[in-house]
Amino acid sequence: MRVQLPPRACHPAKISLLDSCGDPGKLPRTLKSRMNLLPDCVPCTLQKVIRLIRTKTGDEARVREGVIEFLRVIQTPGIWEKPPMTLATLVYRRIRHIIGTDDFLRDEKRRQNKEALAVLERIRGKALSSEDPVKFSLLLATVGNIIDLGASPDYDLDATLESVMAKGFYRNDYPMLAARLKRARSLMLVADNAGEVVFDLFFLDTAPVARKILCVRETPFLNDATAADLEGLPYLDGIEVVTTGSDTLGVNLEESSDEFRSLFGEVDIIIAKGQANLESLMARPGREVFFASMIKCEPLARFLGVQKGSAVLFLG
Repeated sequence: MRVQLPPRACHPAKISLLDSCGDPGKLPRTLKSRMNLLPDCVPCTLQKVIRLIRTKTGDEARVREGVIEFLRVIQTPGIWEKPPMTLATLVYRRIRHIIGTDDFLRDEKRRQNKEALAVLERIRGKALSSEDPVKFSLLLATVGNIIDLGASPDYDLDATLESVMAKGFYRNDYPMLAARLKRARSLMLVADNAGEVVFDLFFLDTAPVARKILCVRETPFLNDATAADLEGLPYLDGIEVVTTGSDTLGVNLEESSDEFRSLFGEVDIIIAKGQANLESLMARPGREVFFASMIKCEPLARFLGVQKGSAVLFLG
C-alpha cells in the first residue's frame, strides 16, 4: 500500500544452523534455517502484553483479560513452528478490542524523533566527512534500532551510540552491500521504530541509488514507525513511502498486499531493520535480504551465534 506523505521539513542461531564464514566469533554468512518460537519467547511476549495493556488502560481487569487471551493464543496449533513475532501478532489481534486502535504512544514517538534529530544534528557533519558516509550512516541507523519500547524499554541511545559506533558491526557484510549499491537502481528499507526512522532516512539520503523506498507499519503498535510518524522529518524528498498492507509484526508476505509483494520481488536491494523483520524474513528462499539490527534478546543472540547488545549487518 502506498502512503501519501505528511508535511515534511526542509532538508537542513546456533552456528550449526548457518554456513561457516571462517571468522571465529562472527556470524556465518548464509542462514539455513529461520528462528521459530522458543520457550524463552513466551514469558517475554506475555510481559509485553501486560505492560502494553497496563500502560494503555490502567485497568487490572483488562490486564487479566489480556493474559487470558494470550493463554488462548499460545495453544494455537502450529504456533511453535512459526517465527516469534507470529505469536505477538496473533495476541495483538486478540487484545485490540482492549487497547483500541488509536496510536496512544504518538507523543512518545514524537519525543523519540526529536531525540534522534538532536543526535543527528550533532553527528551529521562527522558522518558526511567520514571515509564512507554510507557505511557510517547505516551503522548509525542500526544503532537507532535500540529505540524499542518492546524489547528495550529502558534503552540508552547515547550510551549505545558511543559503544557501537566505536566497535562497528559485530557481523559486517557491508563490503558486499557496498558493491551491490554501485550496481543497484532501487533500494527498499523496511523500517522498524520511531526515532530510529530519522537515521533510516538519513541513510537513504546518502545511499547512491536512484529509487529509494521506505516501508513503514500499516497500523500503530508500540513505537513502531507509521506514515504519521514521518510528519515534519527531513530527508523525505524523493522517498517513496509504502506499507506492507498488513497489520502483522515483521513482514508476512502471505498477508501482504499485491503491491508490496510486487515491490519485494522487483527491487534490487532490500534492507530489513530490527528483530521482527529479521525473524520473519530470515532464510526465506528466493529473495536475499540484508538485515541490520541491534541484537536485543539472548535467544536471538544464541540462535545467530553473536553477542547480545551487538549490531549486525548480514545478508540472509
